[in-house]
Amino acid sequence: MFEDKRFEYDVYGRLVRKLSGHGPAKELVLEYDDWNQLKTVVTKDRLGIATTHFEYDAFGRRIRKFNGSYASTDFLWDGMRLVQETYHDRQGEEALTYLYEANSYVPLARIDQGKPAANDADARDAVYYFHNDVSGLPEELTDAGGDLVWQARYKVWGNAVQEEWVAQVPLRPTATWGEVSVVAPTPTHVPRPQNLRFQGQYLDRETGLHYNTFRFYDPDIGRFITQDPIGLNGGVSLYQYASNSLTWIDPLGLMVLYRSMSLDEYGGLMKSGRWNINGSMEEKWFAESYQDAVKWGNTMGHGEGAVRVVQVDVPDDIAGKMHKDPHLDGIGPARYAEIEDLNNPRSRVTWSKEVNYSGCR
Repeated sequence: MFEDKRFEYDVYGRLVRKLSGHGPAKELVLEYDDWNQLKTVVTKDRLGIATTHFEYDAFGRRIRKFNGSYASTDFLWDGMRLVQETYHDRQGEEALTYLYEANSYVPLARIDQGKPAANDADARDAVYYFHNDVSGLPEELTDAGGDLVWQARYKVWGNAVQEEWVAQVPLRPTATWGEVSVVAPTPTHVPRPQNLRFQGQYLDRETGLHYNTFRFYDPDIGRFITQDPIGLNGGVSLYQYASNSLTWIDPLGLMVLYRSMSLDEYGGLMKSGRWNINGSMEEKWFAESYQDAVKWGNTMGHGEGAVRVVQVDVPDDIAGKMHKDPHLDGIGPARYAEIEDLNNPRSRVTWSKEVNYSGCR
């Protein structure tokens, strides 16, 4: 129980029922398939009963969402990043395409497929630009002219407390002085909802849950609704999203690792695209947090005043077999990775940052 919310889990640690509110409560009933993927959600509230179904591909990515018998959404992926969603409902068909920062889950722009107007056969796409906070959470959208068209405010774990599309009011000059005056707004097409949340997350408005690639996230409590697929190898908290939502992200619902390295080692990695043996060590240590990687960089003294911290996405089967030290060098938890596993095509460097500080020897 949390605030006015009550939760029920099955023997596998999966959320199967959620009640919200006092009196006539809103109820979610959740069903899973044999691969622990959320299959169906039945929502019951004062408006009635609604059922939402999900379909996945062989890689575990959600490719379709059905809302009752009249609406569906198809999802298209580039690797593990959502690049397009296509709505099918009584209004017809409409596609939204997403662009991201390079090698990142931070959204840059959204392109809405144009629809011909009644008096104009040409369809014009609408482009909206994301303005995000430090964690990559979208706070505003602007149009091609730089005008604000959408904005939102959130609680600390990503639950929107205010969200709106801003009406664009046409302006015209007055006859005498050229002053700008407001005229009555004309009906315009309301864009499809803005559903991107924390990096790698997509809001399902039917349930209030965020789809997070391999798991679903509940922003009401800042936790996943199922346990980490890699078990305790992902940490002692099986449902945790991230320790700090402002600085940490978890776009896949799995583990990411961090390594502090000299600028020379980083340059070699970027040039060859492969991890190489340094000296006699055929393995490399990785921190489980960015902060600990920075501390190791300071302790090891890579370079002259600067180190590079890289973030690596590691598949669960590889992360699970790594040797783990719960408190390496008195700093924090770390994992020992084989060079062969690091050079596996499924292990990818997704982000890096240069850190400058005093104390590097």
